[in-house]
Amino acid sequence: MILSNEINGYNFDDIVENTVKANESFHFDDVTFKEQVNSLKPITLLGDIPGLDLENVITSAPEEQVLSNVTFNNDVEVTGNVVFAGLVNGMNYTDNDVEVTGNVVFAGLVNGMNYTDLCSFSHPYDAEPPKNLIITENTSFLNGPSVVQFQNMSLDELYEDVWLANREMNIEGHIEFETINFENNVTVLGLVDHVNLTWLTSNYFSKTKYQEIPAHLDFTEGINFLNGVSASEMQLKGLVSGLNITEFLRTTILNDVEQIFDDTIDADSCTIQNLDDWIHRAVLKYGGIARGKCIFHRETDFSKGIGVVTKVNGITFNKNNIMMKKERQLVAGKKIIQSNIIGKFQDIILNGTLNGVEIMKLFQNQADKNLTNLITTEDLNNYYENYGQLLNVANKIKESLNHRAFSLDHYNDIQYFENVFDVFHLVYQGEPHLLMVNDLRNKIELYRWNDLEQKFENRLEPISLENLGTITYLSILNTAKEQYIYFEHRPTQNSGDFVGTFTVLNDTNVVMKKLSTNGTRFIHSTLLLDKLQTCFIFTYISDRHIDIYCESDSEEWISIHQQLDTYTTLELVTFTIGPIIYIVTVEDKNEDHQNCILLWKFDINTRLFNKHQTLYIMAPTSVSVATYNNIQYLAISSSCLEDAQYKGSIEIYRFNTSVENFVHWGSLLVETPKQLQFVILPSNEFIFYILTANYINPLQIYIYEGVSGFKQNHLFGTTLSSVNKIKNFNIHNENFLLAWNQKGVILLQAYFRV
Repeated sequence: MILSNEINGYNFDDIVENTVKANESFHFDDVTFKEQVNSLKPITLLGDIPGLDLENVITSAPEEQVLSNVTFNNDVEVTGNVVFAGLVNGMNYTDNDVEVTGNVVFAGLVNGMNYTDLCSFSHPYDAEPPKNLIITENTSFLNGPSVVQFQNMSLDELYEDVWLANREMNIEGHIEFETINFENNVTVLGLVDHVNLTWLTSNYFSKTKYQEIPAHLDFTEGINFLNGVSASEMQLKGLVSGLNITEFLRTTILNDVEQIFDDTIDADSCTIQNLDDWIHRAVLKYGGIARGKCIFHRETDFSKGIGVVTKVNGITFNKNNIMMKKERQLVAGKKIIQSNIIGKFQDIILNGTLNGVEIMKLFQNQADKNLTNLITTEDLNNYYENYGQLLNVANKIKESLNHRAFSLDHYNDIQYFENVFDVFHLVYQGEPHLLMVNDLRNKIELYRWNDLEQKFENRLEPISLENLGTITYLSILNTAKEQYIYFEHRPTQNSGDFVGTFTVLNDTNVVMKKLSTNGTRFIHSTLLLDKLQTCFIFTYISDRHIDIYCESDSEEWISIHQQLDTYTTLELVTFTIGPIIYIVTVEDKNEDHQNCILLWKFDINTRLFNKHQTLYIMAPTSVSVATYNNIQYLAISSSCLEDAQYKGSIEIYRFNTSVENFVHWGSLLVETPKQLQFVILPSNEFIFYILTANYINPLQIYIYEGVSGFKQNHLFGTTLSSVNKIKNFNIHNENFLLAWNQKGVILLQAYFRV
């Protein structure tokens, strides 16, 4: 910063305007130098120097001579002062050369300096004091100088006061940094941003270590705890792992807290204090005899039946007083069936009336209707009376039908996709889509559902997968947190290993994990409800085991949780009962060379799956599981056998919660079944699709009819033929069916009737 116009008494503006710089060329018209002039470059003189004969200066001047390009062959002794404009013993003064082949002895000064002192300047004698050196430009030393002061500052003081980058330093005082990076550890004894770090290490809220915090904490935004947390008092306005804590506490059994339970509680083992007297007078749920009068204030289920010695509500329960399902009986008295389930009787003899109508008399008075839709009768007695009764019944039937929910009527094909290897239904950016893999398995396309046009439309450019080679397996995995696409390929054509990749299916398409496998046959995602932990279940083409990968807290995202020893797993499904996850696998051959179905149950205590049940089925081809009205159904298809009088069948099981096993519920005789699929339609109808090897009519549709089981419904019209695979999915209140044939994929839409 310049505070005045003078430097060391000289006017700075005058210096700038009226001086010639060392590196500046200048032309002087006429100049007088009062003192000597040193030039680092040659000076061109176009005129004369007063009092100096340049041509005869060497020979005419007795005391002072100027020599240019002179060679001395012998020793020269100079007793006066000599000014050199060239080299002296290799030292450059100007650009003119002075060649010295002998010895030059200077008894005087060279350019005002004692030459002997000049040669010994850089190597002073021990007794001599240190020299002062001013360097105005860059310089280099072959041997480093010993410096006592630098910029008028003692080097020792400088070393103590300057913070050098290559040595440790102890700094005292207050220092402010805008941005600073330390490569090694830093110890701060004072404050950082007015905070004591020693106090901070023992009082900050850590993300990773266990802490006991006595202070009050407020979290204005959501927070996730990876491990357990306990607090003496907590006020929660949001959710904990998706649970409303107020509702959770209201419906959960708490320790040392008085509670009133409105509903029945099921417990494997329970100890209740101060209930001895009550227990003696209570009816036990399992077995035993209840003596005395028993009153049940709520609906009660008896898993093993009930025997009554006297009466229930004043009625003796035996076959003479109640209607039996499978026994011929004489029913006396008026019967009104008010159940929503339609009563069906295999054979009934009615002596009275039905809805006030004598059935026999009604049939006798009916007129026959022929093929020409003409009603002919010979007797029109009581026609108006009978017609009125018939009209009344018809109106009641119509009114009843108007209150019925809509039901499946038929399927219509609405779109056809060619050159397709596989199709997946998914929700992308909040809208229903179809993801398609082409038949070459080197690109994928996304089709969005258009509600107005009632069809799927291609909305994005195809995503090329050619850099991965041929895709060998692809699947869409829906979890509680994200939607993933998993695809598998071989790095090279002759490679034995497969590389599988998990990618988040959103705008980021972040690759989450890569796995090395021997070829995946099937992958299924599930949720372990005890810790809300997402898991992926892998079955392989050649490996005789199942790998279960689950989310972990490590950087790996998922890690192996368990490996199940199996046989050759052909298919896999899962279902949930409460917090328990079950896995059903179809095995080709066990150690006894038998086909079987394995049921695996998740143990909450060990957090492992254990083999729970084995079902033996001849030549299983497909399996499907569904939960309808809180009951779990399992269907297994058995294909036909060559050289045998067995064409195939479907075995249906229901899960019995008492024994925690699947119990056989019924069979369907179906020829050559290939694929099964349970579907719950938007109409809440429980439908069972069976795909067969029948070329003409491959798809059979069965509907659930309660205790009667599944009955085939031939009214569900389809136009399918030669189908080898099906998939089913719902969009809002609409149902769709994907059917594969040899040329492509047919998309069918369900139509419902009221």
